Order: sequence, then structure tokens, then C-alpha cells
Amino acid sequence: MQFKGNELAGKTIGMVGFGAVAQRIAEMVRGFPCFIQFYDPYISSADATFKKTTLEDVFAHSDIVSIHLPVTDETVGMIDRRLIGTMKSDAIFVNTARASVVNRDHLLEAIENRRIGGAVLDVFNFEPPDEKDYRLINSPLVLATPHTAGATHEVEDHHVDILNKKYWIG
Repeated sequence: MQFKGNELAGKTIGMVGFGAVAQRIAEMVRGFPCFIQFYDPYISSADATFKKTTLEDVFAHSDIVSIHLPVTDETVGMIDRRLIGTMKSDAIFVNTARASVVNRDHLLEAIENRRIGGAVLDVFNFEPPDEKDYRLINSPLVLATPHTAGATHEVEDHHVDILNKKYWIG
């Protein structure tokens, strides 16, 4: 069957960055049921059902790795060949945060050589996408979506709530 996927139940979801958006996603998927672990050096406490761990453990032991990082001097290019190379061969890489936190060449290499199960990408290095972005977009292992989550009339109100930590767990 062409349109057959996998369940979240029993899977380990690893979050890189555990701010308001990642915590909200964790709350939504916890009931599937799945195990949620995260790496974030700035979050000292969170709901006890979420396990804080190392960046390396998130990549090596997660079935899905979801990126939730801001762009800073520390995070630009942070997700590289070394981390991607530790992922399970059937793991899914998800980036709906910022393209620049991932070394695009290293992700493209992993996708084209089928070293990981696939990727879901909502952000790209260039808008409109350039040739390398289109190599990712056109891969049968990649689900690409337009980065339009902030293109709503209500987004400004939501950003104020997020900044006021209305949606934060820890």
C-alpha cells in the first residue's frame, strides 16, 4: 500500500529545544502514547513525564527528532553530520524551526544516501528555494510544507501569550 505510515504509539520523540512550542507539541503527542525526551540547556525543570537528556542521546535514541531552536551564534549549523549520523536508520528528522540551525549539506547527504528514514521540513535556507533546497524538497523521503504558521491574523496575540509564558510547562 502506497500511503502506509507508522504510529506514534511506542515511539520515542526527541525534541531539540524545549521552549513554549516544543512543550505544547509534547503535550499534544503524549497521549498517543509515546516517550518524549528533550535537550535544552536552558530548561531546568519540566513535566516529570518528559525526560531531559543530552543532545547526543536525543539523536541516537529517538524515532523522531524534532528541532525547536532559535537562531543564535551557538545554534547556527549545530545539527551536523556527527549528530545526524547517530540517528537510527528509520528515524524521521523534523525541522519546523529555522533552516540555519541545520547543516543543509549534511542533511541532504543523509537523505540522498538513505541513512535516515526521512525528513519533514517546513523551513529552507532560501525563499524561494535554491537548487539544493529543491533536491531536498523533491526527495521521496522528504515531506516539505510551506513555512506559513505565522501567516495568520491572530499570530501577534499568540506571540504575546508565548512571550508571557502562558503556554510554558516548566
